[in-house]
Order: sequence, then structure tokens, then C-alpha cells
Amino acid sequence: MIENTASNLRTIRRGLIVMTVAAVVVAVLLSSGAHRAVTPSVSSFVTPFVDPAAVLDEALVRATSGFSGRFVREHMAPSDASYSDVHLRARTRPETYDVALRVWTLPVAARAGKLAELHRDLPNVTGIASAFFSEDPEIVGAVFEDDCGAIVMLTCGRQQCRDTHAAADLARQIRKRLRVRCRI
Repeated sequence: MIENTASNLRTIRRGLIVMTVAAVVVAVLLSSGAHRAVTPSVSSFVTPFVDPAAVLDEALVRATSGFSGRFVREHMAPSDASYSDVHLRARTRPETYDVALRVWTLPVAARAGKLAELHRDLPNVTGIASAFFSEDPEIVGAVFEDDCGAIVMLTCGRQQCRDTHAAADLARQIRKRLRVRCRI
């Protein structure tokens, strides 16, 4: 009987410690205003629209790859509320000099499915499901979810991005530009 009472007291004491720590965490979150960041809102369910042309431009490609040629700015598919792209097609050069950026702005519930689809359908994928690279003989790709939840796919011809390291450098610069629009 005494052993059971001592065991029960230890269990109660642990429970009180856990409850005290939880109360302190809640108090800190409330006082810091962090609770506002996790309160569901319309923007937490649907990512704000991203214009890829505002994120990927000739100057960024030149600064990253050293390419000195000119590009023609095109679209690969019609844009809508959940998809947009920009294709920088190198003038007078083969497709291996092209760079493209596709962005999907999807509800939270659809994001994992889109990442899984890209992970499954792209060739020679390396990386985890939420950030990965894809390679074939002519193109290197990088796919990631940005800080606002948009699914971003960069495709880069081998003359611009010779390997996944070069694609990662360009993707990092794109991600920095995306973060600017995502500050909450």
C-alpha cells in the first residue's frame, strides 16, 4: 500500500511539472504574439499568388551562371489561380541554355500530393519529398516548397546549370526572392 501511494505521488508530481511547463510555454507564446501566427486564416489555407516572372529574370541567371546571352521571356502553359510559370528561352542557343520556373499556389491539403506527383514523375530524383533535385542529360531541376507554401519547380538547361550544385545556387537565390513576399 505504501509503495502504491509513493508511486501515485511520483506520477502526480510528474503531471504537475508537465502542466506547469505547458502553462509557461502557453504564457510565453501569448505574450510574444506567436499565437496570431498559428491562428487559421484564409491565407494559411491558400498560398498567395506568385508571379514567377517577378522572381526569375535575366539578371539573376547571368549572376548565377555567368551566361552573357539574351533571353526571350515566354510562358509554357496558361496561368490560372493555382499555376503560373516563366520560361527564359535563350535566343540563338539550344534548349540546354533555357531556364524555367513553375509555381503552384495550392491549398494546404493539395501541396503534399503535388510534391509526391513531381517526385514520382521527374527523372532521377534525389532528395526528400519536400525538397529534391531531378536530372537528365539535358536538364537539371530543383523542387521545393517555399516559406509561404507555394510549390516551386526550377528547370535549368545543362549549359546554365551544369549539375545539381549550380541548380541549388539558383534555387537558393529564387527562394530568397520568394521570402521577401512571404514576410508575415
